[in-house]
Amino acid sequence: MDKMLRDKLTSLQFVTPAHLEIQCLTKHKTVDKEDGNKDGIDLSRPIQALHSLNDQYSPGQMLHCILNVYRGVNASLSAAVEDYRPSADDVLPTLILTVLRGKPNRIVSTLKFIELFASSDQLRGEA
Repeated sequence: MDKMLRDKLTSLQFVTPAHLEIQCLTKHKTVDKEDGNKDGIDLSRPIQALHSLNDQYSPGQMLHCILNVYRGVNASLSAAVEDYRPSADDVLPTLILTVLRGKPNRIVSTLKFIELFASSDQLRGEA
């Protein structure tokens, strides 16, 4: 499953914020001309947190990494558009874009591991 998803993520690299209807990025045209970032948002921090999932050994640590991905997406959205607080309508598609751009290894196995071994308390609220 992991290899199949990774292949699919590789084939979807053409997806942009406009495809996912990330309103705050498409409405404000935040394309960064300096570094050639066609997405208009720096997702390096949440992608780095996503990749750090492979370095964790417990479900709690993995959930903490996922929380850091979420926080990184919020911070990236806030930095991309001045005086803007991201809404769920922007955060969810940006999380999807983060996974597409990050192409994480073993994400299916990691999520299955969390599902099997995390306690119900860990799965509720923030990790």
